Amino acid sequence: MRHALAAVCGLSLAVAGCNCRPPDGPDSGLPPLDGSVPIELVDEVFAADVCAALIQCYQWRYCSVGDCRRDQAIRGLQSLIAELDAGWARYDPVAAFACHERFTADPCGFGLVSFTVPTVAQVLAACDGAIAGQRTAGQTCASVADCAAEAYCVFDARCPGTCLTWLGKGAACTVGGGASLCNFRQGLNCSRGQCRGGGELGTACTGNDDCKSSYCQIDAGVCRGTAALGARCTWLGLRDEPKCEADGWCDDHFTVGSCLPLSAAGGPCYESRDCQGGLVCGPNSDAGFGRGRCSSPLPAGAPCGQQTLEDCAAGLHCGVVQGARTCVPLPGLKEPCDSSTRKCSAGLDCEGVDAGTYACVQRRCLDEACGDGAGVCGEGLCEMSQCAPHRALGATCRTSGECATGTCDAGLCSDATCAP
Repeated sequence: MRHALAAVCGLSLAVAGCNCRPPDGPDSGLPPLDGSVPIELVDEVFAADVCAALIQCYQWRYCSVGDCRRDQAIRGLQSLIAELDAGWARYDPVAAFACHERFTADPCGFGLVSFTVPTVAQVLAACDGAIAGQRTAGQTCASVADCAAEAYCVFDARCPGTCLTWLGKGAACTVGGGASLCNFRQGLNCSRGQCRGGGELGTACTGNDDCKSSYCQIDAGVCRGTAALGARCTWLGLRDEPKCEADGWCDDHFTVGSCLPLSAAGGPCYESRDCQGGLVCGPNSDAGFGRGRCSSPLPAGAPCGQQTLEDCAAGLHCGVVQGARTCVPLPGLKEPCDSSTRKCSAGLDCEGVDAGTYACVQRRCLDEACGDGAGVCGEGLCEMSQCAPHRALGATCRTSGECATGTCDAGLCSDATCAP
């Protein structure tokens, strides 16, 4: 699939728990699945799954999952099939179905961590049991799917790659060392020249990077979990105390505080996640330094932006009126919009119309007319006055940055030597 993500798919910037698309069947455009995903449907199934995440979790400007599926294709399917045929990896259609179900239930929290839209091999490799690599350390590989659990595939500017053994806990390492990677599957990372981390609760530690929980209680020298209600805490868990459990918030964002239950309306907060569901952290001058008060989303004309720019009610945004942050209606068609927040009313996109000038224009779906200056094609292209998907390049390959020559796979250059 083309494009780079603006976030980390899982994704630390994701909104967990969103249910982004309908179940399999006619409404989703997918055939009903009987508890397995045949290899010939992998591209179709996971393209729909990834598109749901792109739209709902990362605000990609497609009109629908169907539009996205027409414009996007998961890269690497043909290469993966070649790897399966060669015995470099094994595919489990039942485990792939479980992966698909997991993705459907929570696409925003699926856990893919990447700055690019994932290949099909990367999606499957993130699912327990869906793909099992058969290549061992020292053997060649074509993708992350090929190496057995004790190894990973490393590419040295060109294909094929080589399976190398993960570095274990305590091994010497270098950050950005390329071919010397700590085993992240065990929670290890390269810190202070060694592979550290992975420590379970109660195990010995000398720093936060020794612990799977990312918190080491220095005075006791053991890994601890998140702080319960009433316990000592720090806002991000980066000092000598942990962060709070999900149902609490730390009442001091600057030093050490205590974990309190999420605040009801009128209660103190630093940000909206400190408040109970449906409330935002709004302004209040008597709440204490740096604090706001939990309230319902703010109405039009209310001062906003003291704690967060997302504290206005639906259909409003925190704009600037006579130099002060105020809740105002989202700009409508052809009205000026803020180039930093790029917010417009539903169905509109904030686009540059002149040098330094941004206005809200109509979002057009694939196959709709374009080029009149009143609308843009979302994530598609305006060609011959018609919104169209990005073209597959066919026989005219361009360099993808990964391979110098090769054949086209879903519109990107894919070195034929990568596959077996």
